[in-house]
Amino acid sequence: MIALEHQEKMIQIRKNKIKQYQKSLNEIIYLKEHPFEKQKIDTECMNVPIFKYYDSFQIFQRISCASNEDIVTIKEKLLNREELYHDKIEPEIKSIKQLKQIMDDYTSAKDNSIKIVMLKDFSKALGIIIDKHKKF
Repeated sequence: MIALEHQEKMIQIRKNKIKQYQKSLNEIIYLKEHPFEKQKIDTECMNVPIFKYYDSFQIFQRISCASNEDIVTIKEKLLNREELYHDKIEPEIKSIKQLKQIMDDYTSAKDNSIKIVMLKDFSKALGIIIDKHKKF
């Protein structure tokens, strides 16, 4: 009985932690209602495992709704994050691959526009991150 209570408590702690990560990610990724805060990302969020606790399709939706400037900033922050926290990103590679696939599928069916070019460039950056984590 004690083991079951302990297991339930651990599950609740994990759920709360995921909710905290999702809340901070909602603050990170640009939404039209909330201005993008570049300094907050640099000081508070670079070590947050974004892709481990957030659905890849939701991330794609948020990124595709962001301004072009914010897409570039998010891409640069992800590349910088990979350099600073290379080892911590390894558990997120599966989700990064999923996000790249979603972006590639979406952009391949569209005519080029500024937004599509920005998303293709973002996908290339994800490819760079994935390539750095390939196991030989």
